Amino acid sequence: MPALFSREGRLILWLPLVLTAIGLLFGTGIVTRCQQGNESQLEKARDLRDTYLLPIQNLLRTNKGLYEYLEERDLIAGWGTQETYYLKVQDTGTDANHVLKGRIDEIVTNNQTILELLKGYQPQILTAEFKDGSSEFIRHATLYNSRWPGVQIAAETGADIPIAEPPFPESFPISLEQEISELTTKLTN
Repeated sequence: MPALFSREGRLILWLPLVLTAIGLLFGTGIVTRCQQGNESQLEKARDLRDTYLLPIQNLLRTNKGLYEYLEERDLIAGWGTQETYYLKVQDTGTDANHVLKGRIDEIVTNNQTILELLKGYQPQILTAEFKDGSSEFIRHATLYNSRWPGVQIAAETGADIPIAEPPFPESFPISLEQEISELTTKLTN
């Protein structure tokens, strides 16, 4: 057995201490890196929700409110917003329908913002429902937005209006709620 103060004795004494210290340092580093990775994923999920999904949800609510306002005050039964504008301009002129036009312009602007947000979020989509709902909304908003300038010109000139107004995809807000819920679950687990 080596003497406690001999070279071999000191090595035997210090070796376990050094190895323990190294293990603690590197072990702590690994744990820290894992915690940082989890925090990074949580921050990414929070950023995705706050940057894309919640603004989309707010814009959809705004558009719904605009549509309900128009439905109460301006829409002709059985006709969409753009068809109503066309028919009213034919009847009373553009000046008398500036509020209706302003509301539709706001819907178009909101749709464009939603389209841009969806484009940014698309690579991160978590649920099949939101992927399908997004595709439906993209088709709807693209057609609605691209149709609007033609409806205005047709209303002013008396020409025929472009093809029928696309129906709003009712499944989109539901699929958005599911996507937000899925992302929120990631934040709380």
